[in-house]
Amino acid sequence: MINIKVINPVILTTVEWQPLMEKAYSSAHDPDTKLDFVFLPKGIESPEQHFWESLQMTFLMQEVERVDQETADGVVIFCAADPGVIAAKEYLHIPIVGILETSVALATLLGRRFTWLSPLKCGDGLILDRIHGTGNAERLASLRSIEVPVVEMDEGGDLVRDRTIAEGRRAIEEDGADTLIIGCTGMMGLAEDTQRILGVPVIDAGVAGIRMCEMLIKMTLSQSKHAFPTPRKTMKRQID
Repeated sequence: MINIKVINPVILTTVEWQPLMEKAYSSAHDPDTKLDFVFLPKGIESPEQHFWESLQMTFLMQEVERVDQETADGVVIFCAADPGVIAAKEYLHIPIVGILETSVALATLLGRRFTWLSPLKCGDGLILDRIHGTGNAERLASLRSIEVPVVEMDEGGDLVRDRTIAEGRRAIEEDGADTLIIGCTGMMGLAEDTQRILGVPVIDAGVAGIRMCEMLIKMTLSQSKHAFPTPRKTMKRQID
């Protein structure tokens, strides 16, 4: 049995995300893999810009510190902006996966130019900075948004689906994209219909992250400690 801790770097507010995600991602892993979805007890509802992400980081790192590396085989940071992924790679020795870094790498295998589809345009700067960090910015055709906040996704229904397909079509026809990434775990369940209608590969970033973590565990691979050295334990701090 493989145990993957899926850390959602948000607090629960008006949306009961846990049952929605457990259902939506139930087929995104092998039968012998167990996903443990966790949310933060303190913080914000959506780290959609650098400002909000910065406010969230202490609470996210406290959750990372709580990971039991004897019972968890890997961790997925379940936000498309990859908050805290590099820090978690430093702190933990089990595989740590960011869903942006994974889906962008996958997009470069499937096509020449990809478009990132996200909830809100105000988050473009954060996503663009993250994509530059992967070294694949030259393969980015465009960033497009559907202008629906993450916390309203569960009520969006057909609107979210229709806007995702519409922006995906514009990305192909106007921006020259040949591959699409649905870059928000709140936009779950949209990849299959979007791919069928538009006729290009469509990557669900959440599914990509879960599958990548699962693969790393099965291949007994984890982040290099030469690249991500473990922080010293003697650091004085006062954050409570």
